[in-house]
Amino acid sequence: METYKIGSHSYLFYPPMVSAVLVPAILIFGHPLHQPSINTALIIGAMVLLYLLLRGFGKSRNFASPGAIAYAFGTPMVF
Repeated sequence: METYKIGSHSYLFYPPMVSAVLVPAILIFGHPLHQPSINTALIIGAMVLLYLLLRGFGKSRNFASPGAIAYAFGTPMVF
């Protein structure tokens, strides 16, 4: 995992939104948290949201489905 080690501490360098989502998840599910599972769930949720948004803007299913799938597989956060 991408971490910086300073002394005996390890620090992740993820942006603030990821931390804002993962900290409550740790409080709910406990530690250790399987980060790739949470990350994958967020990507799938974003993919579904993109599909619904594209359909809401009047795009056909033939456009919305490949667009959402391309987003999911095009993101560098898929583990």
